[in-house]
Amino acid sequence: MKKGIGLNTGDIRLVAVTEANRALVTALELAPEQRDFVAGNADSLEEAGTDEDARPRVVMAGTRVVGFLMYEAPEDDDEARIYRFM
Repeated sequence: MKKGIGLNTGDIRLVAVTEANRALVTALELAPEQRDFVAGNADSLEEAGTDEDARPRVVMAGTRVVGFLMYEAPEDDDEARIYRFM
């Protein structure tokens, strides 16, 4: 356990985006110097609604929403690719 945050690495997990956590995901903000490098989470979730290969996930630390990622996992391919991460 790292001092100061009170979490074990086992406390970090990925969960599906739901109505219960969606607002917390869209409220996450990038640092100003990162804004030109990745789309906002609201835009990513909108994209996921129209892209059947997109898999949006919430990064949880214990009970807190601490990040977001989206990966692509086409059914006709045996590889996945992370293309949004914050």
